[in-house]
Amino acid sequence: MEKKYVEIAELIREDIQRGIYPLGTNIPAIRTLALRYKVNPQTINKSTAYLASLGFLEARVGSGSTVCKPAAGVSRPRIPMLIDGFRARLLTDLNDVANYHGKDIYLSYLMMAAQRGTATSFIVFDRDETAAPEGFLEELAGAEGVLVQGSLPRKRIELLAEGNIPAVLINRRCPAPGGGRFGSVLIPNDHIVDLVNLLLSLGHRGVLFALSDRFTESSVFDERLALARRAWLAGGQTEERLQTFVYTENSSLDARRLAAFAASGFTSVIAYNDVSALGLYGLAALADLRLPGDLSIVGFDDIAMAQLSSPSLTTIHVDRRDLVNQAFSLMDALVAGEEGMRLEKAVHTDLVIRQSAYRSS
Repeated sequence: MEKKYVEIAELIREDIQRGIYPLGTNIPAIRTLALRYKVNPQTINKSTAYLASLGFLEARVGSGSTVCKPAAGVSRPRIPMLIDGFRARLLTDLNDVANYHGKDIYLSYLMMAAQRGTATSFIVFDRDETAAPEGFLEELAGAEGVLVQGSLPRKRIELLAEGNIPAVLINRRCPAPGGGRFGSVLIPNDHIVDLVNLLLSLGHRGVLFALSDRFTESSVFDERLALARRAWLAGGQTEERLQTFVYTENSSLDARRLAAFAASGFTSVIAYNDVSALGLYGLAALADLRLPGDLSIVGFDDIAMAQLSSPSLTTIHVDRRDLVNQAFSLMDALVAGEEGMRLEKAVHTDLVIRQSAYRSS
């Protein structure tokens, strides 16, 4: 018996071939199709990914799936991107500042894939899942490999290794040596040390390591926090003068917490990312704290809003286009390689000093 998603894909393909969905137009939204065929949206995602692999659809972030005409006698190579459900939910509103980092990655993926003649699709996973998902390897049938954005659960890693499907993890480390073919393109965290030293040089003697609760703690969060702590201690400071600060945006309670920290000498903040940094701007306003006079804030990513904020945000610049380019380069090497490969690259980053880092007064 055919998988349900294949059955539905064939129905959609028939509608495309009959002209119900003309070339260059979008098929209906995932939820609309899910209601029409009485299945869950994940099944429709699988159906559209399958059609994309055959060249009948092209996925475009924020624009749905566009009808294409497969090249005669030519099967386009397919490299899906796996993204976790949290990121997938964020992408429903591309104008939300929380999406800017991810949006640049996904758009770069789509554009570079188009330049390479590679078929694209997005496959959503639950980062907290503990069981191997049914049909995962079938969903990847015919794919050259996959790119992964987010923390892929161990069971999916094991299935990729079992199927010897090349996988490039974006800013996550390769799994331990073993079977399969894995690559990792990393955003170096070395400049976290530079951020700490900058704040120390400006006279700050208390620092918060901040995270908006729009995000969850991850291995990347842990690594950046550990680097900040080591640099802080190496600068002659005490451990209790570096505290974590997880907050809710526009929360009066968290504004009071922030004001209390500032009153006790925590006059600077290193944010996990720019979104967490910029969310603190509003919280500081609620706490009646001046930026950067009462509180200096620095971030990580250098999204577009970092330059436009007031004060402009000191941050670490990450070239997200280069991040995706390196990911495709690793993919090419993995596809040509053998089982058991582990490859790693890192993108270049820069410390960008702007107005938000300033000696408190």
